[in-house]
This record gives sequence, structure tokens and C-alpha cells, in this order.
Amino acid sequence: MENILLEDSDVLPVFGFAVLRADTDEPISTDNLLVGLASAAGTREILHAADVTRTVADSVYRRRRAGWHSDDRGGPVAIVVAEGGTPADFTAAAADALRRAGRAATAHGRDVCDSRDLLLALLDDDGNRASELLAACAVPVAALRESLEHDRPLRRADRVPRELHRIRDMLIGLTRYPRVPLWRNPLLAIVAPARPNLAPQPFVWLMLESREQAREHGRRRPGTDDALLALMAMHELSRYYPHLYEQPYDGAAALASAGVTYAALRHVSATADLGTDPRPLRRAVPRLPADTVELVRLLLADRHNRANRLLAAAGFGGVTV
Repeated sequence: MENILLEDSDVLPVFGFAVLRADTDEPISTDNLLVGLASAAGTREILHAADVTRTVADSVYRRRRAGWHSDDRGGPVAIVVAEGGTPADFTAAAADALRRAGRAATAHGRDVCDSRDLLLALLDDDGNRASELLAACAVPVAALRESLEHDRPLRRADRVPRELHRIRDMLIGLTRYPRVPLWRNPLLAIVAPARPNLAPQPFVWLMLESREQAREHGRRRPGTDDALLALMAMHELSRYYPHLYEQPYDGAAALASAGVTYAALRHVSATADLGTDPRPLRRAVPRLPADTVELVRLLLADRHNRANRLLAAAGFGGVTV
């Protein structure tokens, strides 16, 4: 049994989170450690710069649990990570990472390793599950390692158009949607502050984002145009974060194939007089649609509503799905 002490306030919470994430009776693996590092004080900022937030890491981890290509080389290996603590079981790859982190701390004159030591140690093995998870998130591992080694910010071009930044930040959990009163919508009241990955739940995400679209235009209640804007933004973000989506948004994709873009609709919505919806959004979409194709058809069923007027003002009048 080995002793590799972790820094109390920085890394031990990561260890605690990893214990909760590990499958029953399974040793703690490198992917469990990486998910915890996404919110550790010493590594949170640099991982967030690579778009690896707790929301993203946890979502990809959950999706890959049944299909890892790496098994972290088995185990278990018993290691004590806290002074006076009991041993915990780690996979061989996780144990190797802890040893490397411990040696790095010693080389810098420290008795305990911190989260940056541990993250660098995980990155040193490109065959473990942590590296596989980062690869699934399209993270430039070499640039991430260099930033950690030289203690400087990660330099990475932002591929996402500026008009989608706010919605992207909501999607990956950098920010959260405003709280919704429980009496108004119990589901949204629970989901909004939790920062889950909303991409696999397009209609929950649509309800939250359409409210924000309306709020940006100074309206309290979302209209059919706000729902259309929200759906197009949600679809366009899938190009940049495919690892967060479980299925395509075919309704929005059909509009995109006709040339419709979020940027074009947003530009027009800022200045055009779209009038009022003959029916409020909750009546235009009175039921949970089977998919986004049905959603778009419901939104465009009334040729005189705000969604159709928005499309017409943007030069896409008459488009059908």
C-alpha cells in the first residue's frame, strides 16, 4: 500500500467527487479524476478555457461509460491520499498518474501534490481514459500541457460566432439560465440552476432559451419567433460541440438547408416589426412534439404569426419543412 498525499483544499474534493463517480466496487479511474479536476480551484480556469467544464466533462463521461477504448490498465491499486486516511482503490493508470503527481510535487519542494500536478500527470499518458475523454471534447492536449508547464493561459481561437457566445456559455455550464419560480414551471425551476447538459433535452432547452430571447428583446413572454431563434441557435452550436448532442435537430437542419441562419434571423429580429402572435406560444405548441421537425411545423403552421413574419423579413418567406 502506498501513501501519496493530496493537497487538502484543492485536490481532496476532486478525490471525493471521483469516489462518487466511480461505479460500485470499481477502482477510481483517470476519467473520474478528470471530471473532478474540471471544478478544482487550481485547474478549473485552464480546463474551462478548453471548454471542459464540469457540465461537459460529466456529460461526456456518462456517454462513454459503456464504450471506453481504454481500460486504464486494470487494477486495483490501494493508495492512501490523506493523512491518517484509509486506502482507496485506483486503476493502474490512475495510480501511475498519482505517482507522477507526487514526484512532481517533491521536485518542487512540496510534500503534497495539487490539482495542477495531477492534471499534468494525467496528460502524460495518452492512452488513459482521461486522455480519451479530452480527445472526445476536441481538446488540444499538447497546448493544454504546455500552458500548465509554463503556468500561462491556454491560447485557443474561439470558433464559435460572437452572437452564439451567451448561448454556448449556457450550454457548457459556464453560466446558468436565470432561476424560474417553482409555481411558474416546476421543471424549469429545477433544471435552470443545475447547469446540466441541455443538448439531449431540446424541448427543455428550448423553453429556457426562448425565454432569454424574449428577455433580450424586452418582452416578458416568448413568442413563436423567440422559439425559432432559440432552435436555430441550439442547432448551430452542435457544429462546435457534437460530443454534447445525442441526436440531430432535424427540424432546424431542414431550415438551415434552405439557407436560414441564426445570425440572419437575429439581425432582422432586432429591427423588424413582427406584430403579435395570433396565438401565444403555449397554444401554438400545445403538446410536446415528437421531434424538432414536428416542432418547426407547429411553429410555422400559422402563416401570420411572428415566426413566419421573421422568416419573411429575413428573406426566407415560404420555407417549409
